[in-house]
Amino acid sequence: FPDWRIVLITDGEARLDGMSYISNHDRARTGAIVIPPGTKDSLQMLAANVVEVTNLDLLTGAMTSVLPRPR
Repeated sequence: FPDWRIVLITDGEARLDGMSYISNHDRARTGAIVIPPGTKDSLQMLAANVVEVTNLDLLTGAMTSVLPRPR
């Protein structure tokens, strides 16, 4: 599934110790939405687009901002 897009929704508090290598291709096709207490910094190594959402009413808008637009 090399052309699929990945969107993570997380509190950003997980430990990423087991992730020692993420290819540029995989990072480029991954977007993340972080809901506090986590921060954007916690997922920068994992995803090219990271958005922090402090209000769940803004979740839909955050989804559209991390998904790439069709070319």
